[in-house]
Amino acid sequence: MIEDVIIVGTGKVAYHFANEIKSNSKLKLIQILGRSKKLNSHFNEFSEIYSSDFSKIKNSKFCIIAVSDNSVKSVSEQIKNYDGVVLHTSGSINMSILNNQLKFGVIYPLQTFSFERNIDFNKIPLLVEASNKKILNELIDFSCKLSKKTVIMNSDKRLICHLSAVFANNFTNHLIFASEELLDKFDIDRNLIHPILEETILKIKSISSYDAQTGPASRNDLETIENHLNFLKKNNLTFNVDIYKSITESIIKTKFDKQ
Repeated sequence: MIEDVIIVGTGKVAYHFANEIKSNSKLKLIQILGRSKKLNSHFNEFSEIYSSDFSKIKNSKFCIIAVSDNSVKSVSEQIKNYDGVVLHTSGSINMSILNNQLKFGVIYPLQTFSFERNIDFNKIPLLVEASNKKILNELIDFSCKLSKKTVIMNSDKRLICHLSAVFANNFTNHLIFASEELLDKFDIDRNLIHPILEETILKIKSISSYDAQTGPASRNDLETIENHLNFLKKNNLTFNVDIYKSITESIIKTKFDKQ
């Protein structure tokens, strides 16, 4: 049986859910709702099923709210007289924010999304939670049609996963940005660091991140650390100094605490 789905939102998460559902033979995307009258250009192929009028929400099995965290509550309050299951996709918001709905839950994709990148949804861990056991079973069935990795997880543990993802992805990406900015500042090809970035990710697939740690901080090489800090200060890169010192101290502490 093909299940009808509605998506609320026109951001990156909504975009990837929409494309995955569109291509899934077991699901049918029947409507996209958004708060803007002008549709995001990335959603042009969905223009015929787009509406900014929440009073015209269609009947469906699931309604996925894929909007910014601070908008989930207000969006949910605009969804009225809806008989399906309302889901939000946030990693950090408690499921109870949807308790104005009769049937509700969470389907959080533990992944980073960009409009410019295609992602294999099959490989994305989907963390699910629902307001009762019956809805949870329906949600698990739905989630398994999207991904090979469905995990039942309550709001408290999902928040931990989201926090972990911030460290693993958001912070890592910012550090890469800082390293590229440093190379750019001194007219050095930023592509030079790509091989080491690739090896960093590949390495932690075969050994632990603790064992994979290298560099002056892991060796407690205070002379090299001091040289780095002096260089950053000399070139007025004070923002990088704070980052360097904080992470260096954390690495040293971790190494000594485990010894």
